Amino acid sequence: MTRFENQQNSSLNNHKTITEIAEELGRSSQFGKTGTIVLARQADENITFLLSQNSTQNLIPGAAEPMRRAMAGETGVLIGPDYRNIQVLAAHVPLAELGLGLVAKIDLAEIRTPLIRQTILGGAGALLIILLGSIIALRISRPLIRRLEMAVDSLNEAQQIANMGSWQWNIEDGSETWSDQQFRIFGYQPNQITPSYESFLKALHPDDLVAVETAINNALKQHAPFNMHFRIVLPSGQLRYIDAQGRVHYNQLDQPTSMTGTILDNTNYKLLESFLADAKERAEEFLSISQAMIIALDAAGIVTMINRRGAEILDTTQQDIIGCNWFETMVHEGVRDELYTRHRAIFAGSADVNEYEEYSIVSRAGKQCHLSWHNTIKRNLQGTAISCLNSGIDVTKLKQAEQASRHLASHDVLTGLPNRVLFNDRLQQAIVQAQRNHSKVGLLYLDLNDFKPVNDTLGHAIGDAVLKVVGIRLQSALRQEDTVARLGGDEFTVIMINLSDQNVVSNMMDKIADALTRPIQIDQHQIHISASIGSAIYPIDASDAGQLLSKADSAMYAEKYRQHSKPRSSS
Repeated sequence: MTRFENQQNSSLNNHKTITEIAEELGRSSQFGKTGTIVLARQADENITFLLSQNSTQNLIPGAAEPMRRAMAGETGVLIGPDYRNIQVLAAHVPLAELGLGLVAKIDLAEIRTPLIRQTILGGAGALLIILLGSIIALRISRPLIRRLEMAVDSLNEAQQIANMGSWQWNIEDGSETWSDQQFRIFGYQPNQITPSYESFLKALHPDDLVAVETAINNALKQHAPFNMHFRIVLPSGQLRYIDAQGRVHYNQLDQPTSMTGTILDNTNYKLLESFLADAKERAEEFLSISQAMIIALDAAGIVTMINRRGAEILDTTQQDIIGCNWFETMVHEGVRDELYTRHRAIFAGSADVNEYEEYSIVSRAGKQCHLSWHNTIKRNLQGTAISCLNSGIDVTKLKQAEQASRHLASHDVLTGLPNRVLFNDRLQQAIVQAQRNHSKVGLLYLDLNDFKPVNDTLGHAIGDAVLKVVGIRLQSALRQEDTVARLGGDEFTVIMINLSDQNVVSNMMDKIADALTRPIQIDQHQIHISASIGSAIYPIDASDAGQLLSKADSAMYAEKYRQHSKPRSSS
């Protein structure tokens, strides 16, 4: 039941009680011509008559003396002015349980008639009626008072469970009324101290005192609710965090008279909030030290969480990346569509998560990073996927090292050309392709002539530079699909694939010979070299790679012998 409903029910019960009293009095014997019963309630400085339309708003000062005494808690008989300012003989009694006053009165002028005896009897009857009305009022009001006590007990219990207190501050005299739980929140037993505005201010943490006083003054001046978060220090020295709110009440002159409100002890929540913040910070520090990128994605691929290390890898901030679609903004375009499709299928229940995988992402600065991922799916109690948690380690440098290692294992360090290992693999592949396509493979075997004197006279550095130039000229002479390799020393090979005419081989030999006869300029040295070239064609000259290489090698040595045997022309 809301406070408004409680007030409504209380008002209805009071009205019922008053009505029942009036009916009971109406059934009682009348006394005299002017004898009457008056029931009234105190309202601030005014007296409101409940069985009459009169009030003290227009009373002459000193009038309604019998009712004033009843309102003050007095029981007795007196002669004095009533609310009409007419002298009456009146009996008065308070109905404290209901906050009412009851008066039976008769005009004094009527008493002074010859029928004094009757009047006295009538006065005695009035007293009896007052007593009867009091008994009736008590009988009717007891259930109401009991319900009120039960409501107060329930309110105190509810406040204790919620750890919430309520208060009322009388602005005029500085006094305050606290609920039982408010006493406990401030570190006292109920009613252990007399609460006041000063005791409230004294309990405030010194650093919060000015702010709270300012907020209260603003509420009083601006007719605004009071709403504030502050700390209090208990008599034991314990610190508590409080949320308070209140509302100011004003009189007819628009002057603040009181403020009522509630306080909520948020200490446990604040301690938990601080603990969780510390735990989160420790987790972030651990994840940063581990060099792992941690991201959480929802069903649509939106980033809901990323750690500091992840933001560093992406050259951005955590705030900048949260809310972005991971696949559309960060995943490398080569695998973007595939990964995004599978991610949505996982949440739709039509695909399983790949626990381990590798793929590349692109940072805000455009840098490509290759990561090794460990992926897990978080599900609710019904087993539905609600989040994907991914942990990624940056393995870019490792991948680059692996690529460099593979390159070194298959390429010549000096010229960068394929070495013997890669040459053998390429030759095998070329023959398999030729078998499938019914084409031919041409193989050239080259050995430089008079290269040893270059090393002996000019040094190995000049010799290495010459070998680099030879490799470049051979690559320039070949077709795009052909392969040139350095087998070692000054020996090179050329693999020509998809040949339909064996004349292509002889034409290539002539083209290479012309390219190598051009002088090579190294620093101030002009060097002239040539090459002995042998050739063999699959499947004309050989049936496999080993035979083909042997045939080409033999042809090269035959050509070298022929060139050395040729008589030199005299100058």
